[in-house]
Amino acid sequence: MSEVLSQADGVVVGKPTQEFIYGRVHRELLSRISAFDPEREQYPILQWTYGAFAIDRVITGTGFVFGQSYEVSEPVGLRSYGSRGVVKNVIENCYEIKQNATYLLFLKRKRDGKYQTFNGNLGRFNLDGTDPEDEIGGGFRPDGTKTEKQKLREELMAPPYNVVFKRAPQINIKSHVLRVPQAVTPKLPAGSRLADLRVVIYTPQIPSAKLITERQRADGTWEVCGRKRVPTISTTGTETVNYSMNAGVQTVPTTYRLLIEGGNYSVPYTVPMQ
Repeated sequence: MSEVLSQADGVVVGKPTQEFIYGRVHRELLSRISAFDPEREQYPILQWTYGAFAIDRVITGTGFVFGQSYEVSEPVGLRSYGSRGVVKNVIENCYEIKQNATYLLFLKRKRDGKYQTFNGNLGRFNLDGTDPEDEIGGGFRPDGTKTEKQKLREELMAPPYNVVFKRAPQINIKSHVLRVPQAVTPKLPAGSRLADLRVVIYTPQIPSAKLITERQRADGTWEVCGRKRVPTISTTGTETVNYSMNAGVQTVPTTYRLLIEGGNYSVPYTVPMQ
């Protein structure tokens, strides 16, 4: 048994029964609006969010009842900026668990009798493949080695736990090639290069889908710079499928990321000017 499993007061499978914003966050954030001091600009900050989690299966731990809901907190919330809106607070890639999606959670019991997830993103797994954000930092690295989350996932899949995962596809940029453009019309800027991205997909199966390439602008936002249709992929285990994506012309070092329909964003990858 891994250290994470042994440290948990409970490892359970179930579903959050409340929507994140209007269910779990709304009741707590509104209670803090009244404490806002406009002179000091102290807007409400919510870093941990409580919500009801209905249990379908108990893997380890005592005191949990099948079908019963428990108050569980997770390290994600919102910060209010008054009339300027709100910003989501996410700690250690722990995005909110989604209403009616199925998760496996590692829980710690608090002094008030409620529970909280622990061990960051390693303390929660989406089981039905409906939450691509759960794959951030999970699965395999671009070089094919396993992340800690993947190692823990495989331990949960093996006896005596026998947890079944329906995973969303994972995609990463493995390497790149820069090419000097040939003479074209209109003429490209001097020193520009064409960027080809070597892409690797880790997945048990996906239908025919699109790979979408995005480029980061100077202001930090993202724009689509390429699309490619890929055929149906059907593999087993941890096999990989490799593709090449043309990201277009760049004149300065540029950061890219990719998205596969039904999957998650890749880790941002910067291509220097060489």
